[in-house]
Amino acid sequence: MTAKQVLIIDDEPAIRQILANAAEKAGHSVAVAANGEEALTRLAKGDIDVALGDIVEIKPHRSRGQVMRILAEVVKKNHALRAGAAAPADPGMLNRVLRRVLPLARHDCLVVLISDVQGADETSRRLVTGINQHNDVILVFVFDPIEQALPAAGPLGMSDGSAQLEVNTASRRLRECHAEHFRDHLEGMRELSLRQAIPLLQIDTTNPVLDQVRDQLGHRAAARRV
Repeated sequence: MTAKQVLIIDDEPAIRQILANAAEKAGHSVAVAANGEEALTRLAKGDIDVALGDIVEIKPHRSRGQVMRILAEVVKKNHALRAGAAAPADPGMLNRVLRRVLPLARHDCLVVLISDVQGADETSRRLVTGINQHNDVILVFVFDPIEQALPAAGPLGMSDGSAQLEVNTASRRLRECHAEHFRDHLEGMRELSLRQAIPLLQIDTTNPVLDQVRDQLGHRAAARRV
C-alpha cells in the first residue's frame, strides 16, 4: 500500500486524534484541521492526497476575495478526485448536513444543496421542508450518466469505496432494474421540488457544469415569459 498524505477534519479534538492514530497506524502521514477555514488553508498547499472527517462549517465573510478563495479550493479538490481516492459511502451524511443547516439558515437565506442525494429518506424530506419554510432553497442533483443508463459492457467491477462487486452488465434485466432505480430516485426529488416549490437542477458529471446551469435556467426563464 502506498503511503498517503491524509488531512483529518473534525471540530472534536478526540475524534481528530482517533482518526489521526488510525491513519498513522496504517502508515500514512497526517495533518489535522478543526474547521473549514483551517482545512482550506491546509489544502491550498496542494500536498494532500485524501481528506477525511465530519461535516465542517465555513462561516461566511462579506468579502469577494474570501468567496473566490473558497470556490477556487473547491474546484481544485474536485479536479483532484479520482477512483483510487474514493471514500467509503456514507448514507447518513445528507441528513447530518441538513441538521447542521437547519439552525444556521433561520430566515431569508439562500440555501443551495448540491448533492447526489444518496441516503435521502423521510427524515431528509422533513428537514428540507423545515429549511424551506423561511428560506429559498435550490436543489442541485449531481449524477453520473452511468447511473441513468448502465452500458452493456459485460462483467464490470464496482465499488462503494469499502467493498467491491462484479456484475454482468450484459444482463438486460439488470440494466432495466438499474435504470428503474434511478428513475424512482429522480421522481422522488421532482415530487419534493413540486410540492415545496423548490427549483431542481439536474447536473451530470460529463458535460460542462456552467453550460448545463445556463441551459436549465434559460429554459425556466423562457417558460415564465410564455
